[in-house]
Amino acid sequence: MMRIKILLSFVMILSHVYLTKAGEDDSLKTVVINYYDIKVELNYNTQRFFNGSMKVQKENIIVFAADSFFSDYSSHEIVDLDGNGKNELVLVLTEGASPYIYNRMLIFDITLGPEPKFTMQNADLIIKPKELPKIDCYARMSPSVMGLGYNWLVEYRDKKIKYYKPKNEVWENMVLPDVESTRENLKQYKEGGFTCTDANYFTFFEAVMIQSLISGDDYVGLDFFDKYYKCDDKNSALKELKSASNNSFGWIKDSKNYEYSIY
Repeated sequence: MMRIKILLSFVMILSHVYLTKAGEDDSLKTVVINYYDIKVELNYNTQRFFNGSMKVQKENIIVFAADSFFSDYSSHEIVDLDGNGKNELVLVLTEGASPYIYNRMLIFDITLGPEPKFTMQNADLIIKPKELPKIDCYARMSPSVMGLGYNWLVEYRDKKIKYYKPKNEVWENMVLPDVESTRENLKQYKEGGFTCTDANYFTFFEAVMIQSLISGDDYVGLDFFDKYYKCDDKNSALKELKSASNNSFGWIKDSKNYEYSIY
């Protein structure tokens, strides 16, 4: 009888180990992408943040590898971004651990080598008929619970990611400041009992101003500030607003900020 109990216990332990391993295996994922003569392999655990690894192989030789830099695979497209007849690989990975960053986009160009060359955060590939693709980027401002931010467009041109200033309504409408929505949110914020010492108040105006610069009409941001900024430090606040907004806009336009680095 004792032998039977021991045997049953052993079987139960084995069953528990097997089920646990099976559960772990279900959370382990592998995605393989073939792009020209390279193979991009992603390995990650869907139950853990920032455990994802990537290796790039050419002729079965690993030519690039990176560990623990993403959480999940989202999507990929193989598309001609610059219209030169050669496709680029656009890979989107999720991070998931930050309220400010929801994805990371990597761009491969086989003519520049097998490794990723460019990267953007909070980015979406936009493809429209009769237009070269664009990438819509978004920056969420602090604190995230306020829901404030701004978006801009970039394009792949001359082997660089470059800021794209919309030239027609197809793209212009994507980067217009949402003044009415921000005004309504600002109204509700004031009704919550803010004081002029609250730094978050300034963020409403900064979001509209940066979006106005991106849209090509900074008057919208200046007008919004003039109408709705009600604190006594209006002159100094306007100076700070212009400086902060121009710094952010300058960062957006600098192609070096989109270059991929493993560090």
